[in-house]
Amino acid sequence: MSLSALLAAWAFVLHPACAAPMPQCDGDASPGCAIPKAQVLLQNSRQKTLQVHALSGSLAEQSALVQELVDEVVKQGRNLSNVQREIVERLNATFFNETLPQLQERHQNDQRLLDVHASSIRQCDADLATAQSSVAGVSGEQSALKASHSRCEAEKTNVTSEKEAKQASLTAFLSAAAAPSNVMPAQRGPTPEMDAFLASNLEFYASFKTSFAAEKAALTAAAASLSNKTVECSEGKVSFDAKFCEWKIEVQGATATYSTCRSEGATLYQATLNTARSNAGGRKADYGALMKVQCFLKVLLAWDSAMATSKLEECSNEAVTNPSSLDLTEPSLPAYNETSISSLGSPGSEVQCETSNNAATSASIYGTYG
Repeated sequence: MSLSALLAAWAFVLHPACAAPMPQCDGDASPGCAIPKAQVLLQNSRQKTLQVHALSGSLAEQSALVQELVDEVVKQGRNLSNVQREIVERLNATFFNETLPQLQERHQNDQRLLDVHASSIRQCDADLATAQSSVAGVSGEQSALKASHSRCEAEKTNVTSEKEAKQASLTAFLSAAAAPSNVMPAQRGPTPEMDAFLASNLEFYASFKTSFAAEKAALTAAAASLSNKTVECSEGKVSFDAKFCEWKIEVQGATATYSTCRSEGATLYQATLNTARSNAGGRKADYGALMKVQCFLKVLLAWDSAMATSKLEECSNEAVTNPSSLDLTEPSLPAYNETSISSLGSPGSEVQCETSNNAATSASIYGTYG
């Protein structure tokens, strides 16, 4: 039977005149009598004069109602009938077997919800650790590409110097070159003077041709080497820039995701904590009311009219110690992980990166938005 139904039956027993007409009985066990049958009493409980609160109502109100019913018994000053005792026993069992476990269940539900929201905050840090590992990998790759590009640029500087040196060498060679004589002998014929003129010029131009070819080849090779190195460095710069921007986007994404996750998680946790604290206070008040109710019912079950009044006063005045099982355990939350955020790095503006919609999107603990 529900608590409301039992209270209704109890009210009926105390106020039979307010109920629908029922057969008269000589005793609780008389055949056809409505009073010994709880089911019959409950069917007529809608005629009761006392307001009965549902189980979801305030236990303080139910405690007051039970105390009112107990006071009625005290006023009558007689022992409980079998029906009254049965209802009191059922009331006591209902409070102990249903109401008290429900208090504990509501406490556990609040505790679980609080733990879930605290866990979501800890998950923010776990996700940050995963992101940190990914960012570290990309950071290492961009660092390696940066170092490679720096070496390439240094080598390019050396190759440029070599090319400039070859150019200067060729220029100096051409500037210093001078033919022995450009004036042919006056006598144009097979003379010793003509032979000497031809011999000296042939020797000069043969040597000049060989030296010029060597200087030219050296300059051409240096220019080709510089061209190749320029292409290599340019490609290296493109690779470095791309990896740098990838690193920058990952750093920004991980930072924004962690910040959003912690902010939303903390807001939700605090709201849940405030509600849980309020609920815990209400449950402890309900527990105190429940203990008073059980105290009243125990007095009735162990009825002693001579001691009833003092015992009931003890029930009303006795301080109730709330069980530790109703204490809320507030989870410890990790501090905002500035160390891990700092370890992601600060890419800065060394490379001008295009803004990515994905990079600007923050991950929420409720899903992705942006």
